[in-house]
Amino acid sequence: MGSQAYYVLEGDTISLPAVSDRHFLGWTVAPAAADPVLYNGAYTVSSSDANGAIIDFEPVYADTIEVILGGVSQGRFMAGETVSLPAVADRDDGAPFLGWSVSIGDYQSSGVYTGSYTVVESDFDYGVYTMEFTQVYGAAPTPEVTYTVTAGDLEVTATAGTVVYLPSLPDTDDKLFMGWQVSGQSQYYAGVYTVNAADAVDGRITLTAYYTDAPTPTPSGDGSGNDTVLVAMVVFVILLQVLLAFGVLRK
Repeated sequence: MGSQAYYVLEGDTISLPAVSDRHFLGWTVAPAAADPVLYNGAYTVSSSDANGAIIDFEPVYADTIEVILGGVSQGRFMAGETVSLPAVADRDDGAPFLGWSVSIGDYQSSGVYTGSYTVVESDFDYGVYTMEFTQVYGAAPTPEVTYTVTAGDLEVTATAGTVVYLPSLPDTDDKLFMGWQVSGQSQYYAGVYTVNAADAVDGRITLTAYYTDAPTPTPSGDGSGNDTVLVAMVVFVILLQVLLAFGVLRK
């Protein structure tokens, strides 16, 4: 509880509120002296008080520090007392909860605390009697990037490094199917393709069928015309033999 202000006249009795904090000692007239006079329950305005003035009262606690946990006050704690630190769920983006950090005024702890924290005497050395605990989270996991891979009628969704099995296509009358190509590349893939993020355009990797010309059939013989000469020679020899035979028979 903070300070309380009252407009008073001599002889007035002020009812001072009760404070449930276990470390509350009482109220003193502000500004508090090094060894303050404490009041509990009521205060009667005397002639030494300024007549017709406003009197401020400050709460006085034992040597305590207020603990703020995640923005909510947990009360006041003395050195040696333990603050319970609850576990907190991971963030919605998947970042894991690691624990709690401590700050007192300009001081910021480098450590992360889990389970509990015990107040120590040095926590009172900063001139600020409020200790704040703030959740600490780790790095959120990197979302997995997927790519749509198409090859003819095949369409699959896969991550980089995934092996995709590609369909085979029939040859045509004058073309031989060799495999699949990514647009703009000379390499072709026969049977399998390993997903490469560098091949993607707007999240898609499109492979097109790659064909090469079928070889032209080679005619029988060596194609030089020698076959024709050979046939003519054979025919000539046969005719010559016939004529010779005919001549022999005539004799």
